[in-house]
Amino acid sequence: MPNSLSNKFKLTTNNAFYTFLALSLILSVTISLLLVGSRANDAIYDLQSKSIEIESELTTSYLMLFIETREQILKDIARQPILSNAIMGSETSKAALLDYLDEYKILGKTEKLVITNILQEVVYSSDSSLAEVIATEPTWLNSIINNQIESAVILRSSQSQYFFTIAVPIKYNNLSEGVLTVQFSTPLRELLPAKFVLNNHNIILSGPWVSFSNLDETQQYISISKKPVGSTGIELNYLIKNSLLAEKVTAFMLDIAVALILSLLLSSVVLLIFGRHLLLNPFKQLEISKKAIKLSEARYELAVEGSNDGIWDWDILSNTIYFSPRIRVLLGYNENDIEFLPNTIETFNNLIHIDDIDENQKQLKAHLTQNKPYNIEYRLKNKSGVYRHFRAKGMALRDSNNIAIRMAGSITDITEQKNHKRH
Repeated sequence: MPNSLSNKFKLTTNNAFYTFLALSLILSVTISLLLVGSRANDAIYDLQSKSIEIESELTTSYLMLFIETREQILKDIARQPILSNAIMGSETSKAALLDYLDEYKILGKTEKLVITNILQEVVYSSDSSLAEVIATEPTWLNSIINNQIESAVILRSSQSQYFFTIAVPIKYNNLSEGVLTVQFSTPLRELLPAKFVLNNHNIILSGPWVSFSNLDETQQYISISKKPVGSTGIELNYLIKNSLLAEKVTAFMLDIAVALILSLLLSSVVLLIFGRHLLLNPFKQLEISKKAIKLSEARYELAVEGSNDGIWDWDILSNTIYFSPRIRVLLGYNENDIEFLPNTIETFNNLIHIDDIDENQKQLKAHLTQNKPYNIEYRLKNKSGVYRHFRAKGMALRDSNNIAIRMAGSITDITEQKNHKRH
């Protein structure tokens, strides 16, 4: 009889232990998910929103740099006397223009180029298809010739691709006597971040002669930002799918939930075997996620492959700078030659011509403190020791107090244009 009672008591004790272990596991999982869930949901949502807002800012900035840099180059070309003489002069002047523009390269590429006079007659054309299109689109052409606008940016589709066309006036005595029109060969798709290929991130471009949208009519979207693209007259509306943020938050929450359950199961097994409970950190997965997002934001691509511009990214708070591989190529180095052209502020200071340092510092300070445009020409020394001319543009990202915390931009080799001016 005593043995029977002892066995019954022992069995009851074991059942109580297993019941306590099971209830502890269920209670721990429930409380952890409730506590972590509410805080993690807000934290992850804020981090994802911030990341997407930065992407929209940089996308707008890069499109502005691409268009305004090329617009300025075309205006420099249009000021050449040989162009105004050709649209107003004799056949001899036109022949000289043909020699001048024969295989003329803009930023290293031979682009489609058309010159028309004040009567909208084609004086020069490197591409007959572009000339035909210009003849059927007189609105912006008339506006330039009538001195109503200083330039026109047109987005045209060709073979399922979209290309920017830029037109500027050719002036004589400050009056428009003709128009220089160039269609650039870099498609719009290559100017946008790789995420757009997945159709999760979308844009609407709108302007007087620009209309583009990659939205799916069957989907619903959230507008993240709607901003003008510099002074180009184009507005960019950056959107994401309505469900994208929710999906990202849900995915992170599921990862955290799985991690918590597995951790608590493991601790229960250890308690079952060794009779003691291990201390867990339910926020470990959340911290890993935060670090991954911050790293992604810090190294977000400002420029897309296919462009001839060199891209730089300056973290003002840490005073560190990143040079894209294209910058090294423009300066005569191998694109991976970080040893001889490292990502440091000292590298830039050693490359810039001593006579251009003060003006660069002046414009940089004016942009950071007064938000004035940063648009400057300076000389940089290449690997051979020769100074080449570059046009640099940039834009700063600012915090809630309007303090610049980061600045990104591009440099463009304009040595060829400088040489043409001298001739």
